Amino acid sequence: MQSLVNQWYKDNPSIGSQQDVEQYGTLVREYDPNEFVYDYEDFDDKYNVDDYYAPNREALIEKTGDAVQARAAGAGIGRGTGAANQIATAIADKNEDLYKDALAAMNQDRQFAYNLWNAKIQQGQNRLNQLKSAKDTQLSLYGGLAEDFQNWNKSKLQQQIDLDQQKMNNQLSLTLASI
Repeated sequence: MQSLVNQWYKDNPSIGSQQDVEQYGTLVREYDPNEFVYDYEDFDDKYNVDDYYAPNREALIEKTGDAVQARAAGAGIGRGTGAANQIATAIADKNEDLYKDALAAMNQDRQFAYNLWNAKIQQGQNRLNQLKSAKDTQLSLYGGLAEDFQNWNKSKLQQQIDLDQQKMNNQLSLTLASI
């Protein structure tokens, strides 16, 4: 029986090896899930609407005031309260329009920058997810080989123990029978 068991294990080796068991142990010890989390920089949100005003803002406001004053003078209103109110209103409206344009330009730039920043984060995390998937596959493959090798050795050892147990039982039976 012993020679049959030895021959069977010789003819049917394990898929895995002791080297696979050691490699699996090394991979598990070195595995750090934090390696696969993208560490991104904060979004640069230092946008200021003042940077987006038309460069000739003051000239545009002054020109608006002059145009309203000229219209008022042409209409015979002169420089009285009516003209002053019209000028102040026109200047305020022009300033508001310039602010809205500057704010829209700033928000458009900010949204574009945010989209680029977000895409960079997604690309970085996608790359790390692929690397993690490859690492997990490697761990799984080596784990399978290591488990096969361990099970193969365990089975071989168990069969050896069973043979030795059977041999001892047979010797005991023969000893008792001879008594």
